[in-house]
Amino acid sequence: MKNNNALAVIFGIENYKEISDVTFANRDAGAFSTYATKALGVKPANIKLLTNTKAKRRDALKAFKI
Repeated sequence: MKNNNALAVIFGIENYKEISDVTFANRDAGAFSTYATKALGVKPANIKLLTNTKAKRRDALKAFKI
């Protein structure tokens, strides 16, 4: 199943200031990225994976403008 119009913005943040470490968040985000491609038909070029230091507010806003 291909879905050429589908987009995905996926966040994986393991280190929060207010919460203790969220172990495996980055791994889970990567796994969901693979799932989005294989099961949901999202083209890899249409997936934006943001993890830890690349998942700041400005990065999210930039991803949603694409």
